[in-house]
Amino acid sequence: IVSMLIGWVLAGYLISIIKSGIELDDEVPGFEWWENFITGFNNFIVTIVYFIIPAFIVVVVGYLTNIYGNFMIIANEVMSQAQNVYMGNSTFILSEAASQAIANLMISLSITIMVALVLFVIFSFLQTMAQARLANTGSLGEALNVVEAAKDIRRIGVGKVIVVILLIIIIIAVIEMILSSVPFLAILSIIISPYLLFFAQRAVGLLYSDIA
Repeated sequence: IVSMLIGWVLAGYLISIIKSGIELDDEVPGFEWWENFITGFNNFIVTIVYFIIPAFIVVVVGYLTNIYGNFMIIANEVMSQAQNVYMGNSTFILSEAASQAIANLMISLSITIMVALVLFVIFSFLQTMAQARLANTGSLGEALNVVEAAKDIRRIGVGKVIVVILLIIIIIAVIEMILSSVPFLAILSIIISPYLLFFAQRAVGLLYSDIA
């Protein structure tokens, strides 16, 4: 519980860094413990909402592609065959129905995983815009407005948003890889990693400042 509460304060501070980028403020924001806590809690709600939507859709897709049904056919067949083998009645040979269920399950999983990847990437971008909206307005309602978050991406420019966020990810990944691969630099990651996170939040704020 204590870790969660501290995490909310830190998350709120990161939102304040986005806000400083939106306002083009060169001053490093100070810790406002209670305000950071409230903002961090709101960010927690935003994260849940923006990822529960794709998660729900993925569950629906999994149901429609009959993942559960195919899995149960395979499981029942395996249990039945295993019991027969244990009793010495037969060798372990899957029935035609089970073999077909395996093929269907692979197709179902492939479709569901592809949908999940696409949705979670899209909603990751939307969540980034939601955090910027939270930083800009301080309103949880504005941050939870998925439609307006999507419009913000269009206002800034879909290509620009994708390029900037991908560049942020690549820069951080490269620096972290260098730090982790060079033994005497590994200790520096403890110091540098928070600054990389600040850099990412600041960049998001500057990106959103185009339409703020």
